[in-house]
Amino acid sequence: MNKLSYIFLGALIGVALTIGGGAFAASTGLVGKKIVSEVPVVFNGKQIADRGSVADGTTLLPVRSMAELFGATTEYKDGKVYLTKEEGDSDVSGSTPSDSGSQTTKLTAEQIQKQIDGISDSIKGVEDGIDQAKQYIKDYPEDAKMTNMQSKLTELENKLNSLNQQKADLEAQLQALQNQ
Repeated sequence: MNKLSYIFLGALIGVALTIGGGAFAASTGLVGKKIVSEVPVVFNGKQIADRGSVADGTTLLPVRSMAELFGATTEYKDGKVYLTKEEGDSDVSGSTPSDSGSQTTKLTAEQIQKQIDGISDSIKGVEDGIDQAKQYIKDYPEDAKMTNMQSKLTELENKLNSLNQQKADLEAQLQALQNQ
């Protein structure tokens, strides 16, 4: 009988640790989240070489590339990323007054379509997140984390609206370009 109680206790502890580990993992931000898509990053009408990644409805941007666009330097040390910008640099466009005319670049129809495709992928990822949140709310209405889940759902819905607006703007821009 004593051996059976040890087996039962061991199984119970195993289940508790598994559930606790899952709860901890769910609360650690984006670490371990699945990247659902990659999106092009366009700055002042010009696409940069690096792409952004979408995870859990959040677009992650490459820090070094973005810092360079804004005239800042990056350094990684002690587990932190340090951004530094010289005091005299107030123009965040990354251009100096002498080259500001060359900064404006017209996008081609192909570039606009790539942006639309990237946004469409992001929309799909956000819609999947919304579906998962709604299903969770439906399946676990008494969960103590429900307020957090509902605020996450609202955040995802706002992100979806924003992405749909960006897509509509790009589609209008593409239509205007094709009608020229």
